[in-house]
Amino acid sequence: MEYTHYQNNLQQEIAHSFIDQGADMIIGHHPHVVQGMEIYQNKPIFYSLGNFIFDQYFSPDTQEGLGIGISTFFSPEQELSYKIYLYPFKSVAGQNILMDEAETKYFLSEFIQWSDLDFNFQEQVLEGEIEL
Repeated sequence: MEYTHYQNNLQQEIAHSFIDQGADMIIGHHPHVVQGMEIYQNKPIFYSLGNFIFDQYFSPDTQEGLGIGISTFFSPEQELSYKIYLYPFKSVAGQNILMDEAETKYFLSEFIQWSDLDFNFQEQVLEGEIEL
């Protein structure tokens, strides 16, 4: 659904289905706001990273986004592993800038509320890096 920070059941069913069929990661879009994430079968699902460049100035939520950096590697057991870096940003007069430290801390705390994550992953989100 658009303009809500929480994914709906259909989004979750589709994402889980993609993982069940062999996808290693899901990165969703379209709701115009950042939605939460979850780890399903040890695979990350980002339901929406929000707007990147868009002219929706009517809401502060539509002017926030989440950039992610992804490093992949194989564990000693030859399993695909990830390190995901979280980069919250905001749009100011149509230009994206990274949030400052206080804004980032607040945003990531909110992101945890929108997400379905166990305590270990919540702590990692607050640090801005997730390891799987």
